[in-house]
Amino acid sequence: MVIGGIALILSGMILGDIFAAFILHPNANRIGENLLAATRAVAAHDPRVAGAAFQNIGALLENRGTKVDAHSHVTSRSPSQQRNLWQSFFSLGPLCFPWECF
Repeated sequence: MVIGGIALILSGMILGDIFAAFILHPNANRIGENLLAATRAVAAHDPRVAGAAFQNIGALLENRGTKVDAHSHVTSRSPSQQRNLWQSFFSLGPLCFPWECF
């Protein structure tokens, strides 16, 4: 069971890296391209093109936010919850942070 759990964790990390490399990072590139187009349109005094570029940026940020928010629950755990999780797998010494142990 432990080996299966470790395998699931490792496969999740690998698939997460693939997801980030092929989904999130190209999306960030598109946001940068649209921001550059918006700044060029503002410099050229073209409000129509600038507005369209900002609309695209908003859509891309919403798309990115949906994908990132779905995965942020992993990092929203408190330090004590993370400590308790890892304590069950490894002997980390006393069950407290250094600033808590007196």
